[in-house]
Amino acid sequence: MQIHGNFSLNTLQKFERAIGICEPYLLENSGTVPAMVLGYVNMAGDSIIHTMGYQDIDRNIAVQSDHYFDLASLTKVMFTTTHILRRVSPDDLYIKYVPEFQAHAPDSPLRSLTIGQLLRHTSPLPAVYPLHLLNEDVFHFAMNTAWKPQQSVYSCLNFILLGFLLYQITQDNLLHIDLSDLWGQAPKNSLTFTPDQAPTCPTEYCEWRGYMVQGQVHDECAYALSQTSQGVAGNAGLFGTIQGVLGFVHQWLNGHILPQDTVEMILNGRVTTHSYGWQVKHPEWHGGQTCSHKTIGHTGFTGTGIWIDCERNHGWSLLSNRTYPKRT
Repeated sequence: MQIHGNFSLNTLQKFERAIGICEPYLLENSGTVPAMVLGYVNMAGDSIIHTMGYQDIDRNIAVQSDHYFDLASLTKVMFTTTHILRRVSPDDLYIKYVPEFQAHAPDSPLRSLTIGQLLRHTSPLPAVYPLHLLNEDVFHFAMNTAWKPQQSVYSCLNFILLGFLLYQITQDNLLHIDLSDLWGQAPKNSLTFTPDQAPTCPTEYCEWRGYMVQGQVHDECAYALSQTSQGVAGNAGLFGTIQGVLGFVHQWLNGHILPQDTVEMILNGRVTTHSYGWQVKHPEWHGGQTCSHKTIGHTGFTGTGIWIDCERNHGWSLLSNRTYPKRT
C-alpha cells in the first residue's frame, strides 16, 4: 500500500476493508480479474494506492501504479462531458452545432434534440449500434439514419454524437486537445488516448480485429472512429493510470475541471440515475451507500470506476481489466 500524506486510522482501516472486498475477485485468488488498482485521494492531494494482481499473467509481471488501463466509459465523463460543458450550453439544440443531423428529414422530432438530452441519456436513441461494421462513413450514417424513437436508455450512441459535436466545434482532430489540466499534478501523460503498449493492461481478444487488444481502445465502435480524421470517439478511448485518475479527482475537487456553477448544475440535474454525463448517487449504485448525496461517479465496461464526493471533498477509483482474456 502506497501512502502519500497523513491519514487517520479510520481512513486507513476503511481503505484496507475495501482491499479485502476486492481481493477475492483476483484471478490469483480463484476469481476472474487479472489486475486491479485501488486508489483514494482528498482535496489536499494526499493519496492511498494499492495494486493487486498481474499486468501480464503469462510472464508474472505484477501490476504497478504507473500501468495504464482502458478507462472505457469513464471517457464519457472525464473527457467528453468536461469538454462539451466547457464549450456549449446543455440547453442548446444539437443541430445548432451539427446541422447535418436529420437534415434529410426536417420534420423529424430528433431535430429538437438538445445537448442536455444526450448528456443525461434522455434522448430517444438506441443504446448501441454496430457502427464498426458499416461499409460507409460513420458520421454520414449517424446523421442520415431515420433513428426509430424509443424509450430513453443509457446510450453509447448519445456520446458518439457528442463526440461528433466536439469535432465540429474544434474543427480539428480531437487527439490535439490538451489533456494536461485533467491529470493536474499527476505524472505527465497519465491520461491519454495513445498509451505505449508495454505498460498497458490488455483487455480482450477481439474477434473482429483478430488479435489481443492492448494499448488500443477495447470498444469496437470507438476504435472505428479512432481511425477517422476525428481521432477520438466520444464514448470510449481514454486510458489512464491510477495516478492520472486520482489527479483528475484532485483537479475536480479544487475547481480546475469545471466552474462551480456547472458542478452545481450536475449535482442538481438528476434524471433517474444520471445527471449531465455523470451518475449521481442512487440505490444499489457502484459507489456504495456511505458517500454523501453530493457524490457523482461512473463505471466502464472493462472494469473501471471513478467516484467523487463533492461534500466530503474526497474521491476514489478502482481500475481493473475484468474483460481479460475474455469477458464472462
